[in-house]
Amino acid sequence: DVAMDVLIKNSLIEMYCKCGSLRMAEQVFQGMQKRDLASWNAMILGFATHGRAEEAMNCFDCMVDKRESVRPNSVTFVGLLIACNHRGLVNKGRWYFDMMVSDYGIEPALEHYGCIVDLVARAGYITEAIDMVMSMP
Repeated sequence: DVAMDVLIKNSLIEMYCKCGSLRMAEQVFQGMQKRDLASWNAMILGFATHGRAEEAMNCFDCMVDKRESVRPNSVTFVGLLIACNHRGLVNKGRWYFDMMVSDYGIEPALEHYGCIVDLVARAGYITEAIDMVMSMP
């Protein structure tokens, strides 16, 4: 059954990513006939947490592409913000944070604020980081 196949392969992707075997995770991902949001999120988070920001962002671009047309969720944007944080991509991080709200209507959660505040603070934008913390709901 297709749903069970996707579930099992998603679990494999997550396991390989957590173990740092991104090449194996990619092989499983590329071999999937059907991918769901969890498949994409697992790869984005895997790339992001292992410092492969460009691949995380490329994965996101493919995910929202017209062919795949998978709508991102809160977890997707945590992954993208982690990726930006690892590489110090402040403007890209701000862009994803804004996109999350304006394009997808996702309310930022504590994890999103934590990532973006950390990103801007590490880049030396202390006043902006403080302003973000003060404006958090």
